[in-house]
Amino acid sequence: MSANYTAVPAELTNRYGIENLIALRLNDDYMNREIPEHTIAFINPPAAIINGDIVALAFPERSHALLRGYHENATWLFEPSSYNVLNTNLAYSNLDHQQILFLGKVIGFTQIL
Repeated sequence: MSANYTAVPAELTNRYGIENLIALRLNDDYMNREIPEHTIAFINPPAAIINGDIVALAFPERSHALLRGYHENATWLFEPSSYNVLNTNLAYSNLDHQQILFLGKVIGFTQIL
């Protein structure tokens, strides 16, 4: 069995604390205009989400995705930044934990060489 490892940048651990970070490998193309596929994204779960932030989400129908999040009143819009025209905006009028789960805000990313 082989495994790939990547170091969490000291800048992130010093700022957020290692216990406040999640690392996710991107296996989709929702944000491939900005973040290459198979990149490791670092997520900060307790971070406040500001309109336009890239957020990590978990859905029942897929494992997880990174999308830009926008919130207005009781509606969340999640927007991909993808070369794939099949990836379209997702809108939720109320965040139901059965439909979607915020994993946190993307605070950095790296690729395994």
